[in-house]
Amino acid sequence: MPLFPRLFRTKPLTESALAPQKPFFAIGDVHGCADRLDAALGWIAARPEDAEAPVVLLGDCIDRGPNSAAVLRRLFSLRTAWPDLICLRGNHEEMLLGFLDDPVQYAPMWLGAGGAETLQSFGLTPTTNSEDALYDLRDALAQAMGVEMIQWMLDWPWLWQSGNIIAVHAGLDPAQSPDAQDPAVLTWGNADCYDIRRKDGLFVLHGHLIVDRTGLINGRIAIDSGVYATGALTVARIEAGGLTLKTIDQPHPDAPQTAPPLPAK
Repeated sequence: MPLFPRLFRTKPLTESALAPQKPFFAIGDVHGCADRLDAALGWIAARPEDAEAPVVLLGDCIDRGPNSAAVLRRLFSLRTAWPDLICLRGNHEEMLLGFLDDPVQYAPMWLGAGGAETLQSFGLTPTTNSEDALYDLRDALAQAMGVEMIQWMLDWPWLWQSGNIIAVHAGLDPAQSPDAQDPAVLTWGNADCYDIRRKDGLFVLHGHLIVDRTGLINGRIAIDSGVYATGALTVARIEAGGLTLKTIDQPHPDAPQTAPPLPAK
């Protein structure tokens, strides 16, 4: 038997150790599935006991799914009425913003990773025929989005923290403190994010990596259920000592196409 059996034992990061400053919600990768986003927001808004709870979207709100334009317009329209609605940057937002800055460099990567579907949702036809065509396409997208929406997306933070929980799109480098993270790791992740548990007692709440079973594992709370492929969007409610997961697999009952305004929060 070891002389000091507890000296180097890592404290289990179980659900009971969750300690946010106050209860909050997190929504996994939406990926252009506007009907599931509306249903998720409707479910949250219908809970009067959580009227003051922040809501964090974990990035990748766009691409792959059928209606990224509606997702962005929906979230943009709520920025004043729902001030505690926080959108984090994901790698797909990074690619869209990169395309707006340098379409020639970013078009091959972004268009093949769901950017074509996003352009189509704005009524634009993707093309890679020439540099001139890509610049024209970039200009058309910028016009369709508008200056205010683009600036709003540029202001999305990389991460958000409440108590001992850090929300981020892809993951945190376990070898670095939260304030010393490489943005590329925050948005794209790396193997260490998922294979090595942090030793500072922080839980990492993330999307990006589609999992068969959402929930708490090895100090991480993974909630990307691959909605664009499975039809299921995961919402997490996190409070001190508790984690509740809600699967949204049906459109908003009031509006399968375009939802009405949600109650102000």
